[in-house]
Formats: sequence, C-alpha cells, structure tokens
Amino acid sequence: MDVEKYISQLRADVYGWVRSLVPSATVGVQNVDPVARSQIFEQSLKGEVSSRLTTASMQLMKIGAGPLFLPPYSGPFQSMIVSISIDPKEMLSQGAKFQGLRPFAVSEDHVAFMSDAIATTETLGYLSNVIRIYNGPVQRSYETISRNFGSAASTLEGDKSRTGAALRMRGLASLSKSTELMIQGDLGKAEEKLVESEKYLSTSLTEVIRQPSTVSWYPGIKAETGMAGSMRSILQSVQASRTYAATHLEALSRFEAYVKGFEIARASSGRILSSGERLDPETFKEMSASFKDVSLAKAGSPVVNGLGSGNVWVACWLAEVSYSFETGALFMKRGQGVQERLLVSGTFTMHPHYIQSSPQVLVTDIFSVRSQSSFSDRIMGREKTLTTGTAYSSLTPTKMRLPSSAPVVPAFCTRAEAEKMANVYLERVRQQLQGKMRIGIPSVNQLVYVGGTINNGWLEVAGLPRSMFLFLGDANTIRQYSI
Repeated sequence: MDVEKYISQLRADVYGWVRSLVPSATVGVQNVDPVARSQIFEQSLKGEVSSRLTTASMQLMKIGAGPLFLPPYSGPFQSMIVSISIDPKEMLSQGAKFQGLRPFAVSEDHVAFMSDAIATTETLGYLSNVIRIYNGPVQRSYETISRNFGSAASTLEGDKSRTGAALRMRGLASLSKSTELMIQGDLGKAEEKLVESEKYLSTSLTEVIRQPSTVSWYPGIKAETGMAGSMRSILQSVQASRTYAATHLEALSRFEAYVKGFEIARASSGRILSSGERLDPETFKEMSASFKDVSLAKAGSPVVNGLGSGNVWVACWLAEVSYSFETGALFMKRGQGVQERLLVSGTFTMHPHYIQSSPQVLVTDIFSVRSQSSFSDRIMGREKTLTTGTAYSSLTPTKMRLPSSAPVVPAFCTRAEAEKMANVYLERVRQQLQGKMRIGIPSVNQLVYVGGTINNGWLEVAGLPRSMFLFLGDANTIRQYSI
C-alpha cells in the first residue's frame, strides 16, 4: 500500500512538473503537431532538463570514479563517505519526471538527449542508494545491492555510448550476488557468479577507455577488478577452512574480527603513518591475501614463510637492513657497511603511542646488543659492525605449515606501513648513537609467521635475546583477532 501511494504521488508530481514547463495552450491536447512538440521541447523544456542534467552528470562522474563495491564487514571507503549527500529517491523521481517529457522529444537528437538524461539520473539514483546501504547497518544485504546494480545496468544498456558502464554494473551485480551466496554458504554458486563478475569487469575496462562519457570511471573499475580478486581469496579461505572450522560462518566470523581489528589499528595509527584512517581497496587486497595464506596453511597446503615454534603464531614483516657507520679517529677514520635483518611486529599499529616514543619495542631491537670491540679497534677503524648479527642468523624463515589448532595473529599493517616503522626505529638509533650510524635503509620483503609464547604482553621467540622480543600487548585482546 505504501508503494502504491508513493507511485500515485510520483505520477501527480510528474504531471504537475510537466504542466509547469509546457505552454498552457497545449495542456490537455491529445494530438499536438510534431513540429509544435519539437518547438515546445526546444524553447521550454531543453534548458530546464539541461541544467539538471549537467549537475547530475558531474555527480555521476564523481561517484563512478571511485570503487563502488564494498567488501563484507568493512566500513565505507573515504570516497563513499563523500557521496552520501545525494538523495537516491530524488534522483529516481527526477528520472521519472524526464520520462514524462519523452513525448515532446521528436528528433533523433532530442530523443538521444532525453535518453541520456533519464539514464544519468536513474543510474545516479541506484548508485547513491547502494552508497546509502554501505553507510547503513553493518549487516548489509548484498542481494539488495546486487538488484540496484542490475537496475543501473538495464538503464545504461540502452545507451550505446556507455556500454562499458553497463558492463561495469553487470559485473558489480554479479560480484554482490557472489558475496551474498558466500555468506549463505552456497560456495559453488558463489564461485560461478565470481567468474561471471571478473569477465564483465575485465571487458568493461577495455570498453570505458574508448568511451569519452565514462573514461573517468577507469580507476574505479580497476579497483573493482582488484576487489574481485580479494573476494576470490576470501572464498578460497572459506573453502579451505572446512578442515579446521565447524561451519563456513565460523571462518567468516574470524575474517570479520580481522577486518574490525585492522580498522581499529588504521583509525588509531593512520595519521602517524600517513596511511589514512580508513581501509582502501589495496589494503583490503593485502588483508584478504594474508587471510587466504593462513587458511590454506592451517588446512595443510600450501605453506607459508615461518620461523620459531610455540603456542601462538604472529605475522611479522621481515626487513633486510643495510646500514653504514663511521669508525676510527682523525686520519684513520673510515666507513663500514653492514647487512642485517629485523622483524617489524604485525600488530605495531595497535600501539600508536609507542611508534614515536619507544619504536624499539615494536621491532626486534638489533642495536640493543652491541658487538664487542676494543678501544683500539674503535680508534684505529677496525670495527666491522655495530650489531652482533644474532638477528641475521636467527631470522631465516623456512617454508612450513601452520598448526590447525594454534591461534594465528594476522598482520594489522601493510608492507608500506611496516617499512615506515622500520625507518622510524633506525632514525631513533641514529640519534642515540649521535651520528655514528650514518645510513640505515630497510627493505621489507616478506610476511613471516613467527611462533612463540606471549608473556606479559611480549612475544618470546627462541633464539633471540630478551631485548629483541616484540611487544604485542594484552594476550586476550590479541587472540580475539586471531585466525
């Protein structure tokens, strides 16, 4: 009854709007001469439609330039926050009003103009409705999202100049449907829809680049193809979890906890590391790949890079460090280059207050144990290193499987963020050594799963001295985010 009432009111609004634009002498006339209709359109209607179409086109260009798919459990991306000011009901009503003016479009140019106006406003309405859903309750309906994308595709398919955009909408409809099916546990059909989505989005990429009206959408579609890959990683994770999780919902709940934990870490440390306060498609890609690697390794195949042993496993980033220092005095002074390794805790973003104040507790503090050198060695320039090399020899990962019963704490930072953390640590060391260390360059190259024991918030790793243990914080808090 509410829908019928709304449609009746909409029809009345459309009729009233048309009456306000069309010369009064023609209102109520059943058969108006085509020439007269063309003149009415040109003189009374086109300008009004054109002004509204210009605004809608700019809004659609802006909203389509960013990704339009949001993965499950993730909060809206920054571009989606900006777009929530558009009222979907208003846009769809505007499209209906433009439909009411179709009889006055006689020439091919006028017909094409009105088709463009209708397609633009209706598509904007459907997409802004999707954005509203993303910004709504966390338990969002991907079935509803899929229908909105499907309606937008049907609207755009009548416009030959925007076939790439229509393919994008079809791809997003399939991707959303695949997500809904995965949540419901129908993994076979979810994979079929995912394959369909990848096909649509791939074709869309090549189409939009040749169509001026939608070429600005290329970056958004590019991001969405990556998101399809991320969803494939999650799907493979859920499939693999059958060997150690009771149901697919258990595996998804672990992924949900991971996403929420990463969002907390990003919100608290994003400003310090200049990585923003929200997740983004590239970050989600790293997360989903990490989740897949852990899920497959716990299922027995394939393997991950790991070291150590214990009742808990923690993801850390392994950095190769090249540093140089100055040794000797006066004319005996010379420079030395050293290769070292250090681990950056994958949970360091959970402790933003330590990043600047005590960076050494968030990495394996390789300079905490200094090499033994005599006074004469330092004076004569015979020092070879400032560190003992303990970390270099101990931090050599091997390919291994992860115990299916042990909690695995995933990384709550990206490779780029870990590299920034390593640089912060090395800069602090340089200051403490009063310039003796000249250059320290870290290169983060792989994610390593480190086995150990959490004791009073510290990860104790066999083979490393106590001063190189990593600070993780409260063990129960950390474990609640484990896979």
